[in-house]
Amino acid sequence: MKKLYAKLLTIAALCGLTACGGAVANLQVFNASPDAPALDILLDNEVVVAGLQDFAFEQYQEVGAGNTGIRVNEAGTSRTLTELGAALNGNQSYTLIVLNFLDDLEALLLTDDNSIDQASTAKLRLVNGSPSAPALDFYFTAPGTDLNSVAPLLSDLSFKEVSDYLIVGASTYQVRVTQSGTKTVLVDSGNFVLSPSQVRTGVVVDAAGGGGPFNIVFLPDKLQ
Repeated sequence: MKKLYAKLLTIAALCGLTACGGAVANLQVFNASPDAPALDILLDNEVVVAGLQDFAFEQYQEVGAGNTGIRVNEAGTSRTLTELGAALNGNQSYTLIVLNFLDDLEALLLTDDNSIDQASTAKLRLVNGSPSAPALDFYFTAPGTDLNSVAPLLSDLSFKEVSDYLIVGASTYQVRVTQSGTKTVLVDSGNFVLSPSQVRTGVVVDAAGGGGPFNIVFLPDKLQ
């Protein structure tokens, strides 16, 4: 009887997170804050991501669809650092980015589109998640290309701004991020491979503690 009771409790807990018998959404989470502690992410008071360190991400997991309250807590505590309400649609994927400094922590919920029309292409979405960086230009070039000879793929992205999805060829790129309107490189990825049918979200972030050197983190929205 005790084993059966424990099993029922486990099933009930799982149903609370994934809406057993109902619609589910998919959620990935990225902690882009340069100075926040490890984070717990709660949906309607249920922990769905625990102990997320700075600049770490949790890949998609199923969560219950519908109206929900999203809370970002200091890991292992009831201290809520930021929260928002959301309506999650069934069979829809979302990305939650926690960003800004701890004193002004925010959560940005993005609706994802991981579809690809042409198998030979890839799809990108870019986010300025750095509270210390200026507005940014993004260059995706063949490795070693002189930036003075090319125009940016995307220009003038300010803090918390998110680009539309950009369709690019599947290839090896050198990703460089500059201060908007200049060729002053703030981020250089080195070689970055985009394979056919991939969908990636690139987020520019501060260094730990805030400020430079800046970095870009590519989330694995759809890897094949």
